[in-house]
Amino acid sequence: MVNISNLNLTNASTTGQAAGQDLDLTTANGAIYMSGVATAVFNNINITGTIADNGITGINVSNFQLNNSLITGAGDGANESGIEFSNLSGTSSLTNTEIALSETNSLDIVNTDVNLNLTLNNVIFRDTQSSGIGEGGLQFRSFSVAGGTPTTNIDIVDSDLLRLRTQAVQIIGEDDSVVSVDITNSVIDSQTDIGAGIDINGNDTATVRFNIIGNPTIRASGGAAINITSFISANVMGRIANNADVEVYSQLPAGSGASGSSVRLLAQENSHLTVAVTGNTLTQGAGNNSAAVDAIAREGSARLDLTLTGNVIDSTDVNTLADINIQSGSSSGTAIETNQIYANIANNNLTATASPTLLRLRVSELDNTHDPRIFLQGFLDGGPGIEDDAVATWNANGNTPGASAANIAVSLTGTATGPSAGTAQTPSNPLP
Repeated sequence: MVNISNLNLTNASTTGQAAGQDLDLTTANGAIYMSGVATAVFNNINITGTIADNGITGINVSNFQLNNSLITGAGDGANESGIEFSNLSGTSSLTNTEIALSETNSLDIVNTDVNLNLTLNNVIFRDTQSSGIGEGGLQFRSFSVAGGTPTTNIDIVDSDLLRLRTQAVQIIGEDDSVVSVDITNSVIDSQTDIGAGIDINGNDTATVRFNIIGNPTIRASGGAAINITSFISANVMGRIANNADVEVYSQLPAGSGASGSSVRLLAQENSHLTVAVTGNTLTQGAGNNSAAVDAIAREGSARLDLTLTGNVIDSTDVNTLADINIQSGSSSGTAIETNQIYANIANNNLTATASPTLLRLRVSELDNTHDPRIFLQGFLDGGPGIEDDAVATWNANGNTPGASAANIAVSLTGTATGPSAGTAQTPSNPLP
């Protein structure tokens, strides 16, 4: 057990390797270095000055706490961060702590076959944009090569993740990992420079659950504000709810280009992605013509269930393809695509949008060996026209403004079948 308080480490690491390690920290250095430590508690620790490698390096550490502390300027090469862990386990936390100006990430954790409960409470991760290498805030990856399913629970509460060059939060569940993440009452803001927001991914046969609820600001540029993906045979499920300002803005607001969606959802191969997007304000800034909501299932038999209700959606670029873009299949010539999307789109307010198209539904079917589909909850038969059913369904489900064939687009590639009736599944994972 280690318990250290009231320690200043200034210029504690003046030499190091040209670049650090990513998956294997065996030869990494750090102002604080731990290996095989069970219970490590640090309070009021300041690591500043010259830090040629990681601020803190930990290998096979359990029950780690960092309270009321500061790490600034860690690293001078790739894969050198404020804190780097290989196999952090047990009940661990960072509280009232700031990590600033890291060369790569603020906090980077790579776990293989270990269980972790991690809480970030009132932390500040900031300012990696000024580094040429600079990446994100929290990067967490869980792998599994042994029997059993490693289980991780991550809570990010009352925290600020500011001016981070890549993802402010990136969570990846690999193999048969089970990962749950809740992000509440936190500010994620790239401000005037590039940076993505929240990136949650499931791969292989991983199970990933999430809640992104009640955050005042999730703001990005050059990438999605919220990106949720599932690959291979992963099962990913969660909620994006009651976030007051989810926004993606362009680095060239006077121009027009794709700078990223407020919410991007992607299901591939044989995976299943279930997401409820409810009660949010989604804004696409000037010069950003990406869809505010972009939901795609492609390349196999992946299923995507989307509940999109009670949101305010505002696209400010008249060149936006659509405020809401839903696509099943991808016209891939190399894979049989029988993807299915079930969408419940109701009671959304798009009255302020500048986009000429409120909703775009695209089904890509190359030949009769493919059968990707889109199913709409509350479906109505509106007439013989290709857009008539989608228009009738949009209007019956209480979305505003009212739709017509002029602002709803249905695209059927090849022999594709048009949208029909179906019911979207909803997330069943526990709330925070």
